[in-house]
Amino acid sequence: MAIIALVIGLVLAFLNVGVYSFVIGMIIAAIIAGYIDQNIDSALIVGFIAGFIALVLSGFIAPHILAPNVAALFPFKVDFSLAIIGAIVAGIVALIFDVVINKE
Repeated sequence: MAIIALVIGLVLAFLNVGVYSFVIGMIIAAIIAGYIDQNIDSALIVGFIAGFIALVLSGFIAPHILAPNVAALFPFKVDFSLAIIGAIVAGIVALIFDVVINKE
């Protein structure tokens, strides 16, 4: 999931979407993770780990692939923003799938 989020984020950054390109990529990857996992506990863990890996990889890879003016928008920083976004979105998708679709 982290690679999916990274690729989507790099494509959106290359298309000059802006600062939120990696956030959009992480949201899409977390939706996929929540849908595939369908268990809220493991979806939270998978979303958090994928978000943290995508955060670290985007800090290392973005300056080497993107143009310098675009790469300056994505400095290397270790905070848990993408990890928290990934966990919350994957958990919500898994919860919706569990409550709405698997009404047993």
